[in-house]
Amino acid sequence: NVTSRAHFLYPGYIIRWIEREADGAIVSYTLGRGIGMLPETNENKGAEMFMDLDNQISRSFRSR
Repeated sequence: NVTSRAHFLYPGYIIRWIEREADGAIVSYTLGRGIGMLPETNENKGAEMFMDLDNQISRSFRSR
């Protein structure tokens, strides 16, 4: 996920992936990287911004 020019964290990006742990648990990961004027904000807050979505994804896998 790459920020658009209009985004306050531009330029920056978020990498997201899902893994199945050894115990069978499904874990959703989000990693933010900032390369613009506010890199620390992107890196520290990027994952936090996606936390609700990550929780929804995790619940979706558990319900299957």
